[in-house]
Amino acid sequence: MFKLNTCFWFAIALIVWNACASQAKSLDDIRAEGPLGWMGISNSRDQKSVKKIAIEEFKEKLGRLQAQQKDIQKILAIQQDSLNYLKKEQNSLMENGMNKIDDLMASLLERMEKQQKDSQTKMEAQEQEWDKLKIQQEVAKEMSEDIQEKQKKMEDRMETFMNKMEGLHTSLVDRMEKHEKDRQTKTEAQVQLISQPKIEFPDDYEISKEVPEDSEELSTPNRFEKIGSRLFYIERTNKLNWFEAESFCQERGGHLAAFENLAEYNAVRAKIPGFDLYWIGINDQAEEGVFVSSASGEPAPYLNWLRNQPDSAGDEDCVQMFGSTSFNGLNDNICSKKMLFICQADEKIQY
Repeated sequence: MFKLNTCFWFAIALIVWNACASQAKSLDDIRAEGPLGWMGISNSRDQKSVKKIAIEEFKEKLGRLQAQQKDIQKILAIQQDSLNYLKKEQNSLMENGMNKIDDLMASLLERMEKQQKDSQTKMEAQEQEWDKLKIQQEVAKEMSEDIQEKQKKMEDRMETFMNKMEGLHTSLVDRMEKHEKDRQTKTEAQVQLISQPKIEFPDDYEISKEVPEDSEELSTPNRFEKIGSRLFYIERTNKLNWFEAESFCQERGGHLAAFENLAEYNAVRAKIPGFDLYWIGINDQAEEGVFVSSASGEPAPYLNWLRNQPDSAGDEDCVQMFGSTSFNGLNDNICSKKMLFICQADEKIQY
């Protein structure tokens, strides 16, 4: 715009300068001839010629002015066209610029929104990862604590187990030593039983196997008596170990007693009131846990054990029963102990 205004004023100045120069040239030409020339011309010409010349000069000047005016109008038209073009270009540029700015702003806004959305997504993902990491850390901590607790429990259990094993080992060694000692005691007792003279009992200990058919019980004390369907002898005074008691019964033609059933067991038990202990003819000396009758060598047909018996505690291989006032049941005990005993008259239990 500044350049167009400058060109316009420059063109106006050029036209005015040309017009002034033309007028000055005509006057200078006349003046160059001097006063005499001027006077000669004035004399030789008439008034009409002067007017004609003046009119022609005026027309010529007017024509030049009109031509200059047309030039000025052309210049103005060109300038106006240039101005219009510039305005159009300016409007177009402004419109395009605004459109581009709008597009740029829209694109920039879209990119910012996308970046914000991406950032939000990343932040959410990071928060989720952080939450997962926290959960994993908590789980790892709990697992570590759980493992430590389990490890401590395992160590405590191992320590308890080792203590138990040590105790069992000590107990086993003690039991083995006691078993060896008891075995030696049994052997010595058996040797002593074989080597010692017969035990002398009073004459009223003589056994009579003959039972009168019309009597249920013998009147002679300390003799076999019929209890149920069989003959039994109950020693109520002298206490012997199991081997001595079995030897005593054999010398009298019988064995330590073994019962057929509960009825027979109850019938004999009713004959032994009190709290005394009585050897019977059942043992597991040959095989631990296999209780047989000393009369037949066969498994005992009836065993009425006390609760938690037999337990074989302290190498208990022989069986005893209790008086009717005491416990109701059988118990395994150490064969070397001395106690009362019960004999049966027959060699085998009749089934």
